[in-house]
Amino acid sequence: MVDDGSTRDAGPIDGSFSRDASAVDAGLQPIALEDFCDELMGWVFSLREDCGCPGTADGLAMGIESCESSRLPPVESGQIAYDPDAAARWMARLRAATPHCAYPYAVIGRTFRDLQTTGGTFGGTTPAGGSCAFEGVGGGSWDECVPDSTCSIDFSQSSEPARCVQYVGIGDACDNDHYCGDLDAIYVEGISYSEDAVGSWCDGTDDPTSGRTIGTCRAQFAPGDPCVNNEQCATGYCSSGTCAEYLAARCTSDADCGTGFCCRERCVPHLCDNF
Repeated sequence: MVDDGSTRDAGPIDGSFSRDASAVDAGLQPIALEDFCDELMGWVFSLREDCGCPGTADGLAMGIESCESSRLPPVESGQIAYDPDAAARWMARLRAATPHCAYPYAVIGRTFRDLQTTGGTFGGTTPAGGSCAFEGVGGGSWDECVPDSTCSIDFSQSSEPARCVQYVGIGDACDNDHYCGDLDAIYVEGISYSEDAVGSWCDGTDDPTSGRTIGTCRAQFAPGDPCVNNEQCATGYCSSGTCAEYLAARCTSDADCGTGFCCRERCVPHLCDNF
């Protein structure tokens, strides 16, 4: 990572770059499934080349192969649906960003919904309640559950297989079959999120008999608000009973951020170390 103590020119990371949705859609050509990985990884490695990241010259072919091996088989088997028009819109959003050696997803205002569906490009086909292949916390963007749900294991019922669990909104009832999920909230890179508290959290109690949690989805708290655990905080960090800034802390220069991060109004992951 280059750390020269300077602040590079960049747009805000809290609400995406400024763009006209009609302009993004105008004149776009659908991207066929077999071309998607070439488009995506070509963009990734052009950024790495511009930033002087090591290993760029030899990595493109491996990046395309890795992308195709993870994305093509689930689509071809019918587990995942692919939208070529959404793929074109997603790539247009990515190419419009100016990350300046920052991890690009940290500067485009990517939402949880974008994370789950790659900007609407991919979406599972198994409805809520259906069985699925559990990939662990954070694996939901590539599981076979329909958008607005995620593949999960109910650890209170260890004998049950993994299943698709529906996300519900703020104010809705939440339990082991309904996870809190404000999928339009901004996903902040560097923060650890729980799959059952995405942009919101379940204000409930545990039933000691069944081991299930029953409650109501609440909006997450801002820095400075009181908290009990990390899930209650929009920053993902509850410190000594108060929501605090963490890896997304405000900064004025790269020197304010830790190794592998750089300053773009907030500390964000550096391209070469994270992409």
